[in-house]
Amino acid sequence: MNNLNYGVIGNCRTAALISQNGNIEWLCFPDFDSPSIFASLLDREKGGAFGFEVAGDYRITQSYVPHTNILSTQFSSDEGKFVVLDYMPCYRSKDETGHYLPAELYRYIHWIKGKPRFKINYHPAPNYAQGQVILNITPQYIESYCSSENKDRQYLYASLSLQDIKEKKEIILEKDEFLLLSYNEKVIPIDIEREKIEYCRTLVYWLNWTDRSKKYILYNDVIERSLLVLKLMSYHNGAVLAALTTSLPEAVGEVRNWDYRFCWLRDASMSIETMFQIGHTGAAKRFMKFIQSTFVSKHDYQIMYGIRGEHQLTEVILDHLSGYKHSKPVRIGNDAYHQKQNDSFGYLMDLIYQYYRLMPGTLDEIEDMWEMVKSILATVVENWKKPDKGIWEIRGEGQHFVSSKVMCWVALDRGAKIAQMLNKYNYSERWQLEAEKIKKDVMKYGWNKELQSFTQTYDNQAMDSSLLLMEPYGFIEADDIRYHQTVEAVRKALFHGVGEGGDNRRLARDAVERLLDGQHGLVVGCRADEVLDRRERLVRMVDEDVLLADGLPDVLRLACGELDRRLRYEGLVAQLIVALDVGEGGEEGGAERTVDRVDVEVVELELLLERLARLLGGRLGDLEADGSALAALLEGFLDLEEQVVDVLADVEVGIARDAERRRLEDLVAREEALGEVAQDVFEVEVVLELWHLDEAAKNGDRHRQDGEADFLELENALSVHNKQLYDSYQSSRKKIEGLFGISLEEHFLSWMS
Repeated sequence: MNNLNYGVIGNCRTAALISQNGNIEWLCFPDFDSPSIFASLLDREKGGAFGFEVAGDYRITQSYVPHTNILSTQFSSDEGKFVVLDYMPCYRSKDETGHYLPAELYRYIHWIKGKPRFKINYHPAPNYAQGQVILNITPQYIESYCSSENKDRQYLYASLSLQDIKEKKEIILEKDEFLLLSYNEKVIPIDIEREKIEYCRTLVYWLNWTDRSKKYILYNDVIERSLLVLKLMSYHNGAVLAALTTSLPEAVGEVRNWDYRFCWLRDASMSIETMFQIGHTGAAKRFMKFIQSTFVSKHDYQIMYGIRGEHQLTEVILDHLSGYKHSKPVRIGNDAYHQKQNDSFGYLMDLIYQYYRLMPGTLDEIEDMWEMVKSILATVVENWKKPDKGIWEIRGEGQHFVSSKVMCWVALDRGAKIAQMLNKYNYSERWQLEAEKIKKDVMKYGWNKELQSFTQTYDNQAMDSSLLLMEPYGFIEADDIRYHQTVEAVRKALFHGVGEGGDNRRLARDAVERLLDGQHGLVVGCRADEVLDRRERLVRMVDEDVLLADGLPDVLRLACGELDRRLRYEGLVAQLIVALDVGEGGEEGGAERTVDRVDVEVVELELLLERLARLLGGRLGDLEADGSALAALLEGFLDLEEQVVDVLADVEVGIARDAERRRLEDLVAREEALGEVAQDVFEVEVVLELWHLDEAAKNGDRHRQDGEADFLELENALSVHNKQLYDSYQSSRKKIEGLFGISLEEHFLSWMS
């Protein structure tokens, strides 16, 4: 396969990449960071693969079973049709205290019609294809291992002939069959019925998981699929991987090929915050426990750790593998764990701040976390003045990256707020003073007077989309002219267009890398009339059925080195959430909504108003004929629609979102408020319905002609619910008046005049 169009399956222990033709081309057993079993992604000849060979007239299509991480690959031709359902078992254990996450992969072959024919290509290459592969056939399974490491073994179970599989004989499918690849020899009988049970349990697990996710009116399918991938990249202990693979090059033929199967504090913190926003608090709690177990125990700091908390991640080159499209070297391990990247502190501390605000644990957990906060901020105070490698992990001499300084400020700012929560005012004051020193330093050395913009480092004139994070994290006000000029400078320098077809080739690799890695870059860097169009184009390039690399230009697929790198999904989801939940202003600090954020909440409000208009549209004539004050009042309310939209559209561009309310509390509060508005409108609808029926009842003779039964039903409903509905209407009216800041009575009198 010569492109990066892969589906992914997994169970939070390991994962597999499956090509559009149904070939497994990357799989590590038993864990994400274990040696590969199949790695043809990195070497077509030696790497090993597991798939199906069909005649050339077969049509092959691929999709996910909706709302799950079960991948479906359909093979169809005139002679027959079948589907391969790939998944890794994942479900709650019987005692409900944990999960069943075995190192095994099922391939359920579902016969649909005819007599389809295929051959099975089973070519394992254990231990990164180092050594000779030995295959042993027994009556129950095919055992495989590598001569260089004979202790790690794999077992292939099947309802098909094992001999036919090994000899690659043609198979005629006439009923459902299965294949099971396991890291362990099974101690219970394995048959098709067992496979179906595992499938159903896994299916239910994923359906339940997605059902707990927050739902959105726009882009919900894209957000859900991205979250499912993020979930797969979370190890069961709470660690979050940056990628599932190793050594995919940043550009074909170059040498910047890194192993990303580790947990970067920055990347993981951003990912967990996204999961938290979407409703999965359990992921955040597990990550916090992982951080505590790895960080607190030694009170030292690394930018990254192994998925079990390992500190030493020695980098080794595998010379025997040719690399993706002959891009050598292939690396395992990552020497970047030695690097100093000061910005990581800010992302982690911002997440810890949300932990204290929204989901604090037991007293001992809170105290453990407080010790970690003090240790982190002691490191920040010691290191913020020093050069580092920055968010892009540049290998070479350290530099004074503006984004690193800004995120050190974020770390101290959030630490001061935590200290205030815990009544540790001496710490709070000390950290606030140090944060102010950082801000003055950035304003003095990070601002380039010649360019009239902040720049990537103190000593260069490069633009960097990480500068756009200055405002969302509260470092600078959105109405600060320096921020406006920086946003415009970044947009001109880096945003070359996210188009379609030939336009894709215009994307510069660095620009794409920075654009997608910066959560808010797509939103902050555009005007209101541009951002929706650009976001739509990006979403259209994302195929729901494969990893994010699909449909994007080669330069974008390889940007940052990993097609499935977690930041791609975290960035896309964050951008969509920003767009959907936006308007992160608040009373505190005088922050207000901004047009630049494309407030989709306004769109939802408009939809609610339109809904009410449709409800009333066919009745206003009758209501006005009756001279009803309520009818006039509600018609006046409808007249407000255009005024509300105009007011929101005229809000001054660039007004700051307040950092204190920018995070999760605001998102949750606004979601609840919007739900209350929707409920209010629904209650008004109910009141209108029954009020109209009440009017009909008062004119009994005319309405009884339309049906005595309707009138009796009305009388019963009014006698039981009238008081309750009247109270509900009064409450709804107050909420709506508060929402728009306009007295409906005054508006009614104006309308009557």
